[in-house]
Amino acid sequence: MLNFTKVYKAIMHKCPFLFLILLVLLSACNKESCHDPDAENFHPAGGSACDDCCIYDENKNLINLQLKFHHFVNNDKFEYGREYYMLDARFVKFTFLRYYLSDFKFVSSNNDTIHFSDKVFLIDPNDNIAGSFELPIASYNEILFNVGVPEHLNHINPAEYSHGHPLGYQSPSMHWEINPGYIFFKLEGRIDNTIPPNAELNQDLAYHIGTDMLYEQVSVLLNSNLYAEQNANINIKLDINKLFDGIQVANNPIVMAISGEIAIQNAILFSDNFNKAFYLKAKK
Repeated sequence: MLNFTKVYKAIMHKCPFLFLILLVLLSACNKESCHDPDAENFHPAGGSACDDCCIYDENKNLINLQLKFHHFVNNDKFEYGREYYMLDARFVKFTFLRYYLSDFKFVSSNNDTIHFSDKVFLIDPNDNIAGSFELPIASYNEILFNVGVPEHLNHINPAEYSHGHPLGYQSPSMHWEINPGYIFFKLEGRIDNTIPPNAELNQDLAYHIGTDMLYEQVSVLLNSNLYAEQNANINIKLDINKLFDGIQVANNPIVMAISGEIAIQNAILFSDNFNKAFYLKAKK
């Protein structure tokens, strides 16, 4: 009968290093390793599969998606100083446009929602790029965002922000002087207010939309599978003309959303029109 004690002593006496090698091999067989091929430390031959030892590159499966906003009046490109025939069959010329966008949500085709609650952009038509977003690679069929500044940020003093921050001081100002809060949407120009119209552009036009009540969400539908690649762009169109649907602009050329019953009613109509004035820009 084989005496294991004698065998062990013989191995230790004549080949002590062989015993150590056997111990290392036995311990390696019991060691866990990552068996997920998508992980950075993928090692299928390293032992049994582990539960939580895999390491992933967080940026590996992300796309850099850029939002761009393009401004039009009907089918004509928005330009300062250009005369448009639009409001109440009258001529109008725009001299200023700025607006805030915030609280972005990207909805995928399987109804997953990626939420960017901390992003606030101040849109200038001279620079149509709003900003970039890092998203998981997927098919997205809807973008949701709000026009304006969310309530928890709307009443912070602009002086608390550094120069160049969208919520810092702007020139011209995007903050109410007599009421705490930001002007969410600011559009100014000149309009023909004569009866009958004669294209004189005799009247100032100013629509300053704001206050927490007018923080309006917009939905823009996308084409599924269109934005699943790296460095994708989404081009969104804003038709200024659609913002005035249902508003008699010739009778209400000045609308400040903080005072006056009629002005507030028109401000509500104006903000309600955001959802149909923003839409996906068709490819040419």
